[in-house]
Amino acid sequence: MSADTLFKIVIKDSGVQGRPDVLAFIYPQIGPGYTIKPYNHERFLTSVDEIEQLTGLDFLTTLADDVEKEIEKNVARAIWNVDGCVFHRVV
Repeated sequence: MSADTLFKIVIKDSGVQGRPDVLAFIYPQIGPGYTIKPYNHERFLTSVDEIEQLTGLDFLTTLADDVEKEIEKNVARAIWNVDGCVFHRVV
């Protein structure tokens, strides 16, 4: 992954034990789109597999292997609705 890109993986509880919901993004750090409001994050959705391939890192390693493989290959179709969600900061 080049220095002109940023990746982000967002994980939340799906309500199903051992199967989290995951959003993966690759954002260009330069180029069009950063000044357009409202900002459309959905156009940067990708798979965890794509981020792993570009970075050489391995994510979601605490999941069962079959679940990890299934979740990592998927590309979300939309960003979650955050109305009524409670967010926790993990340090």
